[in-house]
Amino acid sequence: SIYSEVAKQQAGKEIPSLDLIGQNSRKIIESMSDIVWTINPENDSFEKIIDRMRSLAYQLLKAKKIEYTFEVAEKLDSIELPMQVRKNFYLIFKEAINNLVKYSQATRVLISLEEKGKNIILKIRDNGVGIPVNPETKGNGQMNMSRRAEEIDAELNIVSANGDGTEIELMVRT
Repeated sequence: SIYSEVAKQQAGKEIPSLDLIGQNSRKIIESMSDIVWTINPENDSFEKIIDRMRSLAYQLLKAKKIEYTFEVAEKLDSIELPMQVRKNFYLIFKEAINNLVKYSQATRVLISLEEKGKNIILKIRDNGVGIPVNPETKGNGQMNMSRRAEEIDAELNIVSANGDGTEIELMVRT
């Protein structure tokens, strides 16, 4: 990433292939950071996951000037999750927020985490344009979220209507 920036400066002009190299390098660095974070045993507590989720939401939603509320049931802090569940839970959240920022045109978002019985429920509700309800238009993001939910035996529901926003609900057994 740094070398591509240096090469662009030395060239004194924009070089699209160097821009692409820089962008892809930064994506790889971000993905590696997520992987390293999720496998670190110090991050077993749900409190650490919530902190990381809050940080991501703040960075992405504030950058797009999207108002948001992040509500968390206090008793979730002490829950410990296995590494695979922790990783997929966080990456589903990240994918949902990234998709929301890129495509929803939302101005408001409600993110909530609660415990019901032996389940953690994550809900992300926006007031955006919604996702076209058409199996052929199901993007990589939705397929990745579904695959990740299956890996951890979680239930993922996406409810959307054109012009009426989207609600994503993830239910994970503890």
